[in-house]
Amino acid sequence: MLKKERRISREYLKSLEKPIFFLNNGTLSVRVFENKDKGLCSKFSFSISKKIEKTAVVRNKMRRLGYDIVKEYMDSVKDGFFLKFVFNSTYKDGIESYIKREILDMLNKAKLLKN
Repeated sequence: MLKKERRISREYLKSLEKPIFFLNNGTLSVRVFENKDKGLCSKFSFSISKKIEKTAVVRNKMRRLGYDIVKEYMDSVKDGFFLKFVFNSTYKDGIESYIKREILDMLNKAKLLKN
């Protein structure tokens, strides 16, 4: 799980305006917001709707999976951005490697990885 200072709070998420980048695939979508304070590190958020998965146990498992994957690549993400990931489909066994590839691919497409 990411440290609290690297996660976006729910209250702050509501105050974010129009994203500068949006990307969607079948399993996951990402909205990238620019941080007004450029010097601050990037922050992340994962969410999943109750419409997608009814049980809180599975929703929390999916969120933790997302945070664990982002934690691996956190140092290579450029500073000054807020990234909100939204799961569009439910968790299935063995999906960890697929989600990992999708997150990395989305970060590449958004050009948020440091060289």
